[in-house]
Amino acid sequence: MRAALFYCWRVGFYMSLIAIPILWLGGPLVMRLFTADPEVVRVGVGYLRVDSLILPFYMMLFSINSLLQAFKKPIWTVWISLYRQAFGVAFFVWVFIGILGFNETGVWFGTATAVVTGWVVAMALTIRIAKTEIGGLWVHATG
Repeated sequence: MRAALFYCWRVGFYMSLIAIPILWLGGPLVMRLFTADPEVVRVGVGYLRVDSLILPFYMMLFSINSLLQAFKKPIWTVWISLYRQAFGVAFFVWVFIGILGFNETGVWFGTATAVVTGWVVAMALTIRIAKTEIGGLWVHATG
């Protein structure tokens, strides 16, 4: 299981290295395929650029979810998802928009912060569970 997780992460990082510049640089072109409205393009490009930077965290979260299911601990994926998609998004969007005064980019940064902090929670939990299930997450990581 450990080897599968690290293989997924390795492949995912390579895919992210390809996808990030495509989304970052190609975002304006892709957005203009759907609309000519410059304001919609601006907002869409902002979203694509912020979201592109957290692709590796999404990838690691999804891999962790699979690992937790392999450990027969799928309930933890529910709690991580509830944190990330409910509490985290609401809280961090409120912080960026309500407290820090961001415009719509506060929604993108709030969502990104929820994903990254969800990854932190998932990693801490997975490290703890892996210790009892397979002797640790980092042991024999190359095996």
